[in-house]
Amino acid sequence: MSAHGIRSHPAGMYGVEVSPDLTSRAADAVTHELDASQNRPLDAVRPVIRKATTWMTVLARAP
Repeated sequence: MSAHGIRSHPAGMYGVEVSPDLTSRAADAVTHELDASQNRPLDAVRPVIRKATTWMTVLARAP
């Protein structure tokens, strides 16, 4: 999204004018947070086995 698009959103939604400097500082802060979030180490993922649900499904289909 362009800086003009970012500035026009609050003007259209709330009737508030936003300075280009504020738009630039806000975009820089968001970009910094986004970069930090994307470069963080991933959490360990452990598979969840749902045997009870499978067993119940098999019993429900039995004649």
